[in-house]
Amino acid sequence: MKKLLLSAAFAVPFMMSAQTTLMSENFDSYADGDMLSVVGAANGWSEWGGGSGTAESNTVSSMYSSSAPNSGRATDPNDGLWTWADVSTGTVKLRISVYVPAGGAGGYIGLGDAGMTDQPHSISLLGDTLIVVIDWAAQAALQAPVTAGWHSLEFTIDMDNATADLIVDGVSAGSGGTSFGAANVGFGGMDFWGTAYDPFSGNQAVGDYYFDDLSVIEMGVGLEEASIMGIKVSPNPSNGQFAINFNDYSFDNAALTITNMMGSVVHSEELSAVTNTTKNFNLDLNSGVYFVRVADGNTELSTRIVIK
Repeated sequence: MKKLLLSAAFAVPFMMSAQTTLMSENFDSYADGDMLSVVGAANGWSEWGGGSGTAESNTVSSMYSSSAPNSGRATDPNDGLWTWADVSTGTVKLRISVYVPAGGAGGYIGLGDAGMTDQPHSISLLGDTLIVVIDWAAQAALQAPVTAGWHSLEFTIDMDNATADLIVDGVSAGSGGTSFGAANVGFGGMDFWGTAYDPFSGNQAVGDYYFDDLSVIEMGVGLEEASIMGIKVSPNPSNGQFAINFNDYSFDNAALTITNMMGSVVHSEELSAVTNTTKNFNLDLNSGVYFVRVADGNTELSTRIVIK
């Protein structure tokens, strides 16, 4: 059985970053029925057994897609890999859309290093009822209820602080620990297995699910290293009175949003003509962790603030 990880211990990494897309895939350049290990080999697609063009290969499907015309498909006996060079420091964000068929058994997605010899996390689709990201070492999980259809997953791994966050359909499923980075395990691959594995019961069944619009985004370096081009919130933690220092980042127009852990926007405003400046805030917020995001047409910067 394949194994992968995520602990329930809560920690808050104060990271900001500019985004760099390391890998992406939308399957739209392929044809319905293509074997990904063949047509997508140049973009990192292969098979668990190391071959190409066998029954292990994930396939391209036009049956469902989150952005037309195609998606990837995993069903028994598919066991396909999507890999890239390991990332072991900084923060990495995985974005993926998954289709959960009505009445289906679900499926399994493993997250691991480029060789897939170590897999700290897994995503289990438990039929059309639940999405689970599980830490096999701690036997702890982040869970989100779902219905049949397409769902958007955003999984953020902070290598330096050994924490991970899961957002499903824009709603946070919580934060936990990770053995990526801290245990010298780089994030460099995904395993799309055509088996529905239930991490709670250990049951395995024939899976059938679809995946689309994959992206692996490197969020950059920590605040200390990013002072040349970044944003910093202080004091942090705060009682609601804090300042955002934009350092040397400048733009003509950008949107600033502050959201809570459930994905609800608690403050938003448009910023213009900002250059090397500090903006002060005095907000009436409940205690908790909030995400601060500033984005214009070219760059997205983000960090977090704790309200005590």
